[in-house]
Amino acid sequence: MLIGRERPRGLAWSAVTFPHAGHVFFALKDPAVLRHTVLWFSNGGRHYAPWGGRHRNVLGMEEVTAFFHRGLAASAERNEVNRAGAPTVVQLDPARPLRVAHVLAVAAIPRRFDEVKTITRAPGGVTLTAKSGAKVFAKLDVEFLRASGGAGG
Repeated sequence: MLIGRERPRGLAWSAVTFPHAGHVFFALKDPAVLRHTVLWFSNGGRHYAPWGGRHRNVLGMEEVTAFFHRGLAASAERNEVNRAGAPTVVQLDPARPLRVAHVLAVAAIPRRFDEVKTITRAPGGVTLTAKSGAKVFAKLDVEFLRASGGAGG
């Protein structure tokens, strides 16, 4: 699990590049609601529905405010992550509905685009910059993230 900053500079994001396939998958999130990123690799060990042991050689990337994958009780209790100062639950308020603003997107990338270094706002969307310096523009509504009431970039 990658522990997110309380208030990141700019957008809160996660990304995975697929250079041979020519695309990047990225997630933009409100860190007040989705603070951390859990990465997991499936080895087919989930034999119950809907996986049935067929889910193999897959990298999972999930945006959460939780204590890894250990569930609600473990996340609500004292644990190593919240003892270190990072929340593992979202405080709910019966007077204010919780809205989870989260953008999942895919963009085509050129051959020289390697790892994502930054994702920044641009007019009408975002610019993804690779460590190699290559850039890609993705058209989307970044203001959507502000709708949940958190930082949103």
